[in-house]
Amino acid sequence: MINVGIYGAATPLAGELLRILVNHPDVMIRCAVDAGLAGCEVTSAHHGLIGECTLDFSASLDVEKLDVLYVTVPYDDIKEDLRGMIAGKPELCVIDLCATFSEERERDTFAVYGVPELNRKSLVRGARHAVIPSALESITTVALLPLAMRAMIPDILNIRVEAAADILAVQPRDIHDMIRQLASSGAKAFDILLSFAANEALGRVMRISCDLALPVPIDNITDMYEEQYDDHNLTFITGEEVSPNEVEGTDKCIVSLDKSPEGNLQLRAIADARMRGGAGDAVHVMNLLMGLYEKTGLALKASRY
Repeated sequence: MINVGIYGAATPLAGELLRILVNHPDVMIRCAVDAGLAGCEVTSAHHGLIGECTLDFSASLDVEKLDVLYVTVPYDDIKEDLRGMIAGKPELCVIDLCATFSEERERDTFAVYGVPELNRKSLVRGARHAVIPSALESITTVALLPLAMRAMIPDILNIRVEAAADILAVQPRDIHDMIRQLASSGAKAFDILLSFAANEALGRVMRISCDLALPVPIDNITDMYEEQYDDHNLTFITGEEVSPNEVEGTDKCIVSLDKSPEGNLQLRAIADARMRGGAGDAVHVMNLLMGLYEKTGLALKASRY
C-alpha cells in the first residue's frame, strides 16, 4: 500500500483529494494535517465522507510514515520546519497543488510540471517532486500540445476561457510557465491572449476555445490529436460539441475539433476544473510516480446526465 498524507487537509481542495483517495485501491491515508482542527473528525469539514473515512485531523506531520505527501496550502502558509522534514526524506514523493512551478523549480531543479499528458516520461522515471498547475494551464496544455509539437501555433493565440466566477477568480493571468513547458516540447515562440467569461451554467467545468487559421484538412488534424493521445487514458478527441455533463466529476479532458465555414480550426477543450489542475491530476500524477496504472482510482462516473 502507498502511505499518503495531506498537509492543509481542511481546504476544499483537500476534500476533493480525500473523496478520491478513500476509494483508491492502493492507498492508505495516514494523516490529514490541520492544526486548527486537530482532533476533529475529517467528516466535520468534508461532507459526503461519513461511512467512508474515520480519520481525525492531526496537528503535525510524521514524514517517516509516508510515501507520498500532498500539499494543499500555499508555501507562504507552511512553516520552514516542514521543508526541512521533506528535505530529510529524499525518497518522499511530494505533490504540490498550490505552488508556482517556476518558484519551485528554483528550489528544486528536478521538480516536474504536473501535466501527465506532457511529462509522463519524467514522472515515471524517478521524479520525486511534482507541481500541479491550475485548471486553466492543464486544460490549455492538453488542448495545444499536438499543435505545439508541430510548430503550428501562431505567434499570438487568442483563447476564451469560460467557467463559473469562483473558478475564474483563482486562475492565473500569467501562464508563462505553461508556455515555457509547451516550448520545451519543440514549439516555436508564441504568446497567448486570454479573455475570461463567467458562465455559472458550467458548474464545476471549464471550457477553453480558440480559432486558428490552419490550412490543414480536419481529418489530418484529428489524426494528429488521436495519435498524440492514443496511449493516454484520460484525454479524448471528438468532432462534436461536448456538454459539461460528460466531464463533471471525472478527470477526463475532452478536446473537440471542427472547421468553421471560413476554414478555421475550431478548437475546444472541456474538463472539470476541480479535478483537472486539481485533485484528479494530483492522483493521476501519484499513480505515475508510484508505478501504478495511470487511471487507478480515477475510473469515476460523471456527476450529471
